[in-house]
Amino acid sequence: MRDIRLLLLFCSPENPNRLKAIINSLDGKRTVSNLFFALSAGIMPYFGAFHEISVPDPKEAVSTLTAAGLITSDQDMLVTLTEKGREYRNKLRNRFEPLNWIETASKFDVVTFKKRFILALQVISEFSYDNNRYYPSSIDFFNNNIVKKWFINYKDNDVVTRVHKELESLLDNFSNQKYADIFAQSFVGHEVSGHTNDQIGIETNESAERIAVIQFMVMASMVTMIIDKPNSVFKPLLSGLIKPQISGSTEVTYRQFVNNSTLSLERIADLRHIKVNTVKEHLIEAAMVVPQPSDIFSRLISDKNDDILNQVIQQHPEWTRFINLSKFAPDVPFMQARLFQIKRIRANEA
Repeated sequence: MRDIRLLLLFCSPENPNRLKAIINSLDGKRTVSNLFFALSAGIMPYFGAFHEISVPDPKEAVSTLTAAGLITSDQDMLVTLTEKGREYRNKLRNRFEPLNWIETASKFDVVTFKKRFILALQVISEFSYDNNRYYPSSIDFFNNNIVKKWFINYKDNDVVTRVHKELESLLDNFSNQKYADIFAQSFVGHEVSGHTNDQIGIETNESAERIAVIQFMVMASMVTMIIDKPNSVFKPLLSGLIKPQISGSTEVTYRQFVNNSTLSLERIADLRHIKVNTVKEHLIEAAMVVPQPSDIFSRLISDKNDDILNQVIQQHPEWTRFINLSKFAPDVPFMQARLFQIKRIRANEA
């Protein structure tokens, strides 16, 4: 994310924002605190979307956005959008909404797919000219083999026509044709060298940083279209690029928990050779990301504490998000208070 101003997309226009937590969420730094922040801020669908591209240093981001007059900040890096910042945020929203392309980038490694996609187009282009003496687009050995296997499987199946037809359809169906044209300028083919972001920026009167965002946006949008298209010729190039929505260790803990209702958290810790606090963190993480976490809520939040927390929230509904609710219900353990908040947030967003 070389265009730091893009961060404003994920900021509240009215309330103070923890910019560091926003950046950590977009980078996919999977800690319980980052996940809870993302859930509270409504940006969980975008968690980890920009992990494969560089995210800015929080201090650099605050400095840049402050210098541009888009935010004000305090000593704890809590930032508030200025009037100019709110206007610029609206401009970004108008330009890049709907943001489902960012949701796709949260679920798939879009950057790696683009590398495979560009190489696949080059291979097909050269094949259409019966040329096997060319320098392929730069890509690592593993992903090069993915494209090679894809080509071998498709080359005797009228692959040139199929690729050309589907590529044309994908670009024609993109909502913004200017962006589709910008993306197409990066293609490499027979006697055609793809343009760099700097070159495209000069031609389109856009910054290279903005061109990078547009390229990422179009590729993510195309991934969505490819997934939704039955028998897409490009679908095999997505192999292995689904991002895990839950960490491997957390999934093991969660499976042990749901598969045996008699196991205590202490027993799970013993079986897994981890600390009880780690088991608790795993289950809090699972409660935020698995599709149906009701077992966690029903087994780990006592009826008594559920009643206590409901009374607190009825008086202060704003305490559902962000804060440590157990501070206001000192007799309720932290884990139960946090799970209660997660249950409330997810129920409201269902």
